[in-house]
Amino acid sequence: MILWALGMLGVLLGGWTLCSAQRMLHPNPTCPLDLCPPAGLRTRSILTHDRTNMPLWIYDAQPARGLLLACHGLHANQRQVHGMAQAMARRGYTVMSCDWRGHGARKGRCTYGRDEVPDLIAILEWARAQPQWASLPVGAIGWSFGGA
Repeated sequence: MILWALGMLGVLLGGWTLCSAQRMLHPNPTCPLDLCPPAGLRTRSILTHDRTNMPLWIYDAQPARGLLLACHGLHANQRQVHGMAQAMARRGYTVMSCDWRGHGARKGRCTYGRDEVPDLIAILEWARAQPQWASLPVGAIGWSFGGA
């Protein structure tokens, strides 16, 4: 009887470990938060280096004294940075945010930096090509995975 109970406990712990690893390595792309951009926000879709579509939310500051890239954390979406982005726009910084691959409304798989870093570079290259932002200083802020 004790061996049977220990065996069942081992199966349960093993199953829990496998499910946890699956959830961590392949995050669920859907999020219960509203995925539509807030009213009054400018949106833009750019192509990344591997030719995938990446929608951006742009919080404009007039006049802008800097450009800030805001990055959300793992298992979240760009709504996570919405409050901070609004506050920074009120302080004179134009803020851009995007959903990571496999997060929010964006398709694909999270690659833990392999494709996400080139995505940020694509945002920066696109922003630098815009005359109004070409000479602005650039910063980045992120939560958890977005900060990494």
